Amino acid sequence: EEVHLFTYDLFAEKLGFKLIWGCFCFYPFFYSIGIWSVVDHKPGVDVSPLQAVGVLLLFYTGWALSRGANMQKYWFKRNPEAGTCFGGLVKQTPLKPGMRILCSGFWGLSRHINYLGEIVQALAIAIPGFLVSGSLMPFLYPAYYVA
Repeated sequence: EEVHLFTYDLFAEKLGFKLIWGCFCFYPFFYSIGIWSVVDHKPGVDVSPLQAVGVLLLFYTGWALSRGANMQKYWFKRNPEAGTCFGGLVKQTPLKPGMRILCSGFWGLSRHINYLGEIVQALAIAIPGFLVSGSLMPFLYPAYYVA
């Protein structure tokens, strides 16, 4: 997606060993840690329908925070002349000539609300593994974001 070309990873670190190794080796292994316990669980132990709905709601709340904040930032960078975005719901405040800042919408709630969304999603992925195994290992993925 074009929006990924405006992320911190590409601006700060460029396309190099760290990004390529992370995408092809580290992330596929590490992101799946929360699900390992679900795949290798004891018979008769399962996530209840109510728990599953709660986990889905938590995951999509995180997705909305992360995706919404990233899309707002993308729109902000692609339309520098606009004073508002998302139908006037988000105001852009000029600091000095050539500089502006988002001070409402997702970015008005927190400085990095997109990371909070990713942490919430990671928790939602870890919770089913914890519920079926009782192990804290699935929480390595959300702990990675916090550390």
